[in-house]
Amino acid sequence: MRSISSTSAPNILNQLPEPHPNPNHPPHTNEGLRVCQVIGLKPERIEEYEKVHREVWPGVLNALRRANVVDYSIHHMQLPLTTAGTGSATGQTTHLLIAHMRYMGKPEDFEKDMSKVGEDPETQRWWKLTDSMQTSFVDGAVGSASGPGWWSTGREVFRFEG
Repeated sequence: MRSISSTSAPNILNQLPEPHPNPNHPPHTNEGLRVCQVIGLKPERIEEYEKVHREVWPGVLNALRRANVVDYSIHHMQLPLTTAGTGSATGQTTHLLIAHMRYMGKPEDFEKDMSKVGEDPETQRWWKLTDSMQTSFVDGAVGSASGPGWWSTGREVFRFEG
């Protein structure tokens, strides 16, 4: 991570990501299919989840690259639960993982490329590890490798191309 020079910036802004690995052609903001997904994170597994993601297995990253995925990030959010209708805090929190990726392949190849990720043996082992740390919002979900899905996919409602 690179630090920015402003000391007055909020803490989150004090860390910038490293430059794109292919400086000759980083994706432009209007390129590719943007995918945003959400899933629950078990509170007792937060440290472990963050630890394994500091050292993602090279085979998992390679499977994503082969599937035309770039600019992939996962954010952890801890949110207070409130009472419906009143907005009053319940004293409880929920933990969410919000993922964003950019798919740079042909739109008609998206499902095929994502299937290839799921066929990768190292990715299957990775999912077995990380699925146990997550709670899916998908009805009938049993894991990343099977069923109706694991992460819930959002629909884009706004984009600013600055």
